[in-house]
Amino acid sequence: MEFNFDIKVNRDLKISLGNGAIFGDNTNFYPSNTEEVTEVTDADFEEVIDEVRKENPPSNRSTSKGRPTECLFYTEEGEKDMERTKRMANLFKQFLEKEHLSALKITSSKSSPINISIFLFMKVWDKRKELCLKNVSVRATYRFLNEDCKIKTDVEIATYGNGLRDWFRSDYCDDKKMKEIENFIENR
Repeated sequence: MEFNFDIKVNRDLKISLGNGAIFGDNTNFYPSNTEEVTEVTDADFEEVIDEVRKENPPSNRSTSKGRPTECLFYTEEGEKDMERTKRMANLFKQFLEKEHLSALKITSSKSSPINISIFLFMKVWDKRKELCLKNVSVRATYRFLNEDCKIKTDVEIATYGNGLRDWFRSDYCDDKKMKEIENFIENR
């Protein structure tokens, strides 16, 4: 059986051919020119399905976009700014090395030196218009630390978020440490 017409597949896996034939879910029929309905056999249906599968192979990627991955630094187009992210990650890692904190892992503790440092860094970056702190999510911060700065972790992103979400929304500030970070950034 060869098809010389368009094949369309809808969500219910009903296949309609450009000549009016419809296949799927007990609605396999073909309206002929004489207005009578001719039954289509299962073999015909399977042949149509096979042809549709050949022409439309399944994709490994989901068709739904979902929620975009959040990041700390964006381009003007709203995409992740890879160059600036890399530059800021290097700057943050240099600070951790200077403070002898580079061996620490990411935790969900508010007293973690890494969390205190990244929070204060983000406040400085906010002042410098590098990012907008009120739009920064805890998840984006976690990804920055783990993926961009390559800091190891034993906590999942959800645990990190649950432990620090309220703290990130607070006005926490260690003025002495903040000044130290500002000077560090200025001298780089």
